[in-house]
Amino acid sequence: MSDTIFKPVNLKIDTRTLKRNLPAQAQGRLMHQFQNSEVLTCLVREVAAEVQELYDAIVDVVKVYSLAEAQGKQLDILGRIVGQNRTVANIADKQWFGTDTEDATTLGGQDRAPVFVDGAPQFGNLIVDDDSYRQLIMAKIFKNHTRAASTAEITLFAKFLTGFDVSFSRDGPMQIELIVPVGMPLRLINRLLSFIDDVGVERKYLVPVPATAAFSKLTYRPQIPFAADRAGSGPDLGSAALSRGIF
Repeated sequence: MSDTIFKPVNLKIDTRTLKRNLPAQAQGRLMHQFQNSEVLTCLVREVAAEVQELYDAIVDVVKVYSLAEAQGKQLDILGRIVGQNRTVANIADKQWFGTDTEDATTLGGQDRAPVFVDGAPQFGNLIVDDDSYRQLIMAKIFKNHTRAASTAEITLFAKFLTGFDVSFSRDGPMQIELIVPVGMPLRLINRLLSFIDDVGVERKYLVPVPATAAFSKLTYRPQIPFAADRAGSGPDLGSAALSRGIF
C-alpha cells in the first residue's frame, strides 16, 4: 500500500464546496402554498439557523483538524492517533559544534549549531515545532502502512521524508549502510538515523527498518563519483565517496 497512497498530493482540504445556507434552503423547500406565510417562514428559518450553527462548527472542525491546517493541540491529537509524539531527540545527543566551510546549509557547511547558554537544559527531550511535527506525522502514517520493511519501502520512505534520493546497502548481519548525496542537509541525515528507546522496544528508528536491524555506516555519495578511465581521455577526476561508522 505504501507505494500507492503516498503519491504527491495537496493535503489541504477545500471546504468551500461544503458551504451551505441552510435557512434559505429550508425556506425554499416549503410547499408553494406556504411560501408567503410569514409566521411559518420565520419559524422554519429560525430552526434552520440553529442547525446552521452546528453545521458550520462541524465544517470548521474538519478544516482545523486536517493535517495541512492543524496547529498546536490539534496536531498533538493527530499525532496521538497515528502513534507519533512530539519528542524526538535527547538534548544530550544534540550536535553543538561542527566544521565551518563555504556552504552554510549542507554537509560540512557553517554549523549553525546552538551554543551553550547559562541556565539552558543540557538533557531531556527536544520538542519539535509544528512544521517538523507535521512532517513526522506524515512519515509515521507512511510507516504504519509499510508491509515488509523492504529496501523499496524504506527508500521511498526516505524520499518522502527528506525529498532526497538515498540508498541502503547491507553492511553486515542486520547492519545497514546509509548512502546519501553530499548536498543533503545534515539535519535530514540525522533525522533518518534518529531512533528512540522506550519501555516497549530499544533503538526504534524513525525509518521503518526491520526489527533488530541498525544503521552502522554512513556514506556520502559525490555528485560526480568515480568512473572508469577510457582510451583517449584523461583520469576521471571524480570525487571519492566518504564513509564513517555510526556508533
